[in-house]
Amino acid sequence: EIKPYLASHLTNNKKLKGAYTSFQKLDSLVVEEESEETGQIEKTFKDEFYYSGTGLLSTYIEYEWDITESRWVESYKDEYAYDESENCIQEIYSYWNEESEIWQLSSREVYSYSPSNQVILLMSYQWEEFTNSWKLDYKDEYTYLSSEQVSIRYNWNSTISDWEMIFKMKYMFNEDQNLVESTSYYWEPISEVWVNLNQIRSYL
Repeated sequence: EIKPYLASHLTNNKKLKGAYTSFQKLDSLVVEEESEETGQIEKTFKDEFYYSGTGLLSTYIEYEWDITESRWVESYKDEYAYDESENCIQEIYSYWNEESEIWQLSSREVYSYSPSNQVILLMSYQWEEFTNSWKLDYKDEYTYLSSEQVSIRYNWNSTISDWEMIFKMKYMFNEDQNLVESTSYYWEPISEVWVNLNQIRSYL
């Protein structure tokens, strides 16, 4: 089965290209749209995909079409690293600096997994040019039960050097593991309680 690549769901589509199935390899994707002014089909952006020797996506680059110069211009880049179980353990995002014509680091996400290969922690960092180092931004913690999955978002408060709870998502599943309910909450720091923000139910 070949799943369509979605950058935001890398962990579910990390083996889009197989090491021994060259006919399945997706190396680039060009998107064209009809111009409202001319009515002609014109290039808009292009995606390029690069893979490791084992067929895992290692680099994803997006380009935008420069109509004036009739050439592709780099936009942003994602780079991925994996553990021995082929779980994505790191994503590094960079954007193209047109003035200096170099890739500029932007953000970084580091994943930790349980023995059963479920994501249990996501740590996010922002690149700080002044110190030339990664700075904590936020983290997501995940817990799993047979019919429930919970993720909690914490933001890093550099003033007090501590984490602050911000947001929580709770997902409920039926016996067939189909999603039947999702509920979002925000943390009320004064009363120290979770406040229901939104609830969506699925009727299967």
